[in-house]
Formats: sequence, C-alpha cells, structure tokens
Amino acid sequence: GNDVEVDLVLKRGALVAGRVLDDAGEPAGGALVFAGRSPWDADAVRARTGDDGSFRLEGVGAGRTRLGASLDGFAQHEQLVEVPGAGGWLGDLVVTLQRGHVVAGQVVDGQGAAVANAIVSARLNGDYLELRTQSDAAGRFRLQ
Repeated sequence: GNDVEVDLVLKRGALVAGRVLDDAGEPAGGALVFAGRSPWDADAVRARTGDDGSFRLEGVGAGRTRLGASLDGFAQHEQLVEVPGAGGWLGDLVVTLQRGHVVAGQVVDGQGAAVANAIVSARLNGDYLELRTQSDAAGRFRLQ
C-alpha cells in the first residue's frame, strides 16, 4: 500500500478550576460545568462538580471561551473567560447559580390534538440548554 507518514503536534491545554455555588452560597454538587461553545459541542471540555462544588476542566484551549454551569432547578449560567496559553492555569473561579423558573405547557398538532412523546428542549441565544424533556400521553411537558 501507500503508507503516508504524518506528524501531529498537540498543544497542551490549560487547567480551569473553581467552585459552583447555589444562590444561598452553598456548594452545588453534581452541576455540569463546561468550557466551549456549548456543553454538547464535540470539542467542549466538561466535568461534574464534586459534593463541595469544586470542578477541574483540563485541556482547555487558550483564548476567550464560554464557561457554563447547570444543575436541575437552577438557571443555566454562562460567562466569557480568558483562558491562558499552553499549560496555563485559570483558577479560583466562583460560579453562582440562580434558582430557575418553570416552563410548562402542552404540545398539540395543527388540529389541536395532544402530541405524546414529543421532545421539548430550550434554547438560549441559539444554543440548546441542558433542558430537555418529553411530553406525556396528554402532550403535557414541564421544563425546569
């Protein structure tokens, strides 16, 4: 065959670390934290917070990026951060989640009949949030 030799140069990413708190100042254990365009982008770096609310995102690319955190019952938080170059550290970040609101309703078709098992999700500024549910047999749904 025709073997091709390729050299790949990998850049070391930065470490981004901090804590996620709820609006009462208590640790938000189990929150999803991400660095990237959205939590579901293929190149996003993701982690869950520990019981103490701490998180570590390793291998984050340098430059301005979106840092986000979400947890059931709270509004998704996003902010822009400047990540240092290769091997850098951006730490001691504190993210505070605010209690969220509930969006509820019913999915119906063009004739007004309930649609069961419809996927309902939320978007913010064109990006999907970590909010997703399915309508019940009567077409009802609840996002929070």
